[in-house]
Amino acid sequence: MGESERKTAAILELSEECVLIVDEAYSMDDQMFGKRALDTFVEKLQGEGIAVVMIGYENEMKQMFRNQNPGLSSRFDFAYALQFQDFSNSELLAIISECCRREEVAASIKVKVAAVQQLAKRRDAERNFGNARAANNLVADAIKRMYSRIKKARDRKEEAYEGLIIEDIEGEKSEFEKDPMKVLEDLQGDETEGWKRMLLDASDQIYVKKAEGKPLRGIVKNMIFVGPPGTGKTTVARKMASILYSLGMLATDNVVETSGANLTGQHVGTTKKIVEEKMQVRGLREQREHSRGLRALVHSRARCASTPAGLQH
Repeated sequence: MGESERKTAAILELSEECVLIVDEAYSMDDQMFGKRALDTFVEKLQGEGIAVVMIGYENEMKQMFRNQNPGLSSRFDFAYALQFQDFSNSELLAIISECCRREEVAASIKVKVAAVQQLAKRRDAERNFGNARAANNLVADAIKRMYSRIKKARDRKEEAYEGLIIEDIEGEKSEFEKDPMKVLEDLQGDETEGWKRMLLDASDQIYVKKAEGKPLRGIVKNMIFVGPPGTGKTTVARKMASILYSLGMLATDNVVETSGANLTGQHVGTTKKIVEEKMQVRGLREQREHSRGLRALVHSRARCASTPAGLQH
């Protein structure tokens, strides 16, 4: 018996008459140490006396159950999995309010709504949104900005509101964020004029829709950039991601680049998987309020998983 099998068997033995929680269980989805640990689960979980709870992201967990020992599905029936959904806006508002109460910091409803709007934008774009942790981190960062703002005001012998304001939530904006279209001044050549006009028109539409409280869906469409090498196609694409982020249409300005050759699989059925991984497909929840045409260009960072402590060797 290998080290992984021994460790897993020992943990199961210690957990008899108890509940054993395996967090980020999908990180055992491999053909080496993780597979041996899962095979041990299948072997040992034959009767009663222990309850094992496997926790992880839905898609990764489903993939693990498909890839690993078929007996795993008879020990853990995915049809009865307890589903945890992303928090709604009202739930995020309650978390923000509780964070402010716990930290004893004042925040108006307008400030709390601004915080929820930021979190909602991330929730709709990030594959594995942090929910309560993301809300806690947002408030913590805002409090740091609040103290910095108050200190600067006192250094200038000025008064400052000792509570959270919208600027504390959003952070100080760069010159580019104040005027996203300013980046267009760097682009030269007649070829970019049509693209400039399109983005300027989109900017006007975004301003109007935001003022009216309407969703931003459909403003920016899919695009094709063509031209010889060195003419700025990739540069323009990168700038577009930054501009749309600053306009509020994307949750991040991160860019992932690939090529047609890198999207083509060598075996039947692999191409679709490669494309979906690049586009960070989210299943039922797509980027509802954001540009759908840029999912191949802009991506969100997902948290990196690590093997559950004590099971890898």
